[in-house]
Amino acid sequence: MPYYSPVRAIGTWVVAVVLGLAPVGLHAASEDVAGLERKAAGGDAAALFALGDLYERGEGVGHDMALAAAYLRLAAEHGHALAQYRIGLVDAAGLGGEADLTEGYKWLSLAAAAGSEEAGALVASVLRDNLAARMTPAEVEAAQKAVALFKPASGAVELPKAKAPAVTAMSAEALQARLPPGGCGPLAIETGEGGTLAIAGYLGQGRAASLLAPEVKDLFDRHAVDLRVIEVEPNLCAALDVIAQTPSAVSGADAITLRGGTGAEKDQFLAGDQLVIEIPARDEDRFIAVDYFQHDGQVLHLVPGQPLKAMQPLTLADPNWQIGEPFGQDMVVVLSSLQPLFMRERPFLERAEDYVADLKGRQAAGGVAAAYRIITTAAR
Repeated sequence: MPYYSPVRAIGTWVVAVVLGLAPVGLHAASEDVAGLERKAAGGDAAALFALGDLYERGEGVGHDMALAAAYLRLAAEHGHALAQYRIGLVDAAGLGGEADLTEGYKWLSLAAAAGSEEAGALVASVLRDNLAARMTPAEVEAAQKAVALFKPASGAVELPKAKAPAVTAMSAEALQARLPPGGCGPLAIETGEGGTLAIAGYLGQGRAASLLAPEVKDLFDRHAVDLRVIEVEPNLCAALDVIAQTPSAVSGADAITLRGGTGAEKDQFLAGDQLVIEIPARDEDRFIAVDYFQHDGQVLHLVPGQPLKAMQPLTLADPNWQIGEPFGQDMVVVLSSLQPLFMRERPFLERAEDYVADLKGRQAAGGVAAAYRIITTAAR
């Protein structure tokens, strides 16, 4: 980024004076930022100035004139003559805010009094006198009094911080349009208290990086959007991409509840744990099918098809449903349909790819709803 000098921003009243000036000492020390910050926190005026210079130039850090001015002001308050010269120009020009002629006069006067050629003492004196011509006698008197009372600060300081990016509102529809494709069913936009937005859903392993790309992450930061995305195994992702498209497909705990043998609700199971599935009641008669998708690409049909009366909940607690190998990330799916899903009985264990292909065709006929939960399993 090109260096932007506040000297040339003050206006025509100083341009003629400074065009031939090549200020000495404007380059910050080539020390790392963290090292400078440690010294600056202790009140080191040179380190404070160096940080202000870096942020003004945008060298090694993001260009931030407000942060640069804050560091330069601290350095000036600690008696750094060149910082006094620079912050005097900033105040006189009103860079990053309103001009403060009294403060500009004070700092330029202190820089001039330092008598240092490196600090631009001669130029500071000329600029101060030109500035006085634009001030009232009362303002000049107040500035001169401030100069007389000035004493350099010493000791540790609290380092200035960059302002957080402004947070602006964004509609769920607009955010949805900006999301990259999920590949594991649609990414949902949830609205929380106060209208805050969150992105919820599943992505294939490694795909979350697409939501953390700089341009996308910046969008989330600017609009205070939370990420509640879970990465899933590729085999589960392929199945989920079909199942999640089913009308009324839901993944929340209000759709189905999973418990262990002790009755505690959970989504993390260990070897030997019993799997208990609770299915809430609905207001129509239906058929229930329960499938257990393993991350290795196999699916177990725990309940191939069972009629369930309207307003009747169902708890499935088969003692033989115990967690075993292969361990990893699996998915429990409950399918509801007005008619049996398939005319022929399917094998207890089959390839998820084959089952999902048939299920997709069955979905096209309509009348199928799905609820699903991702779980993790592990050895004890």
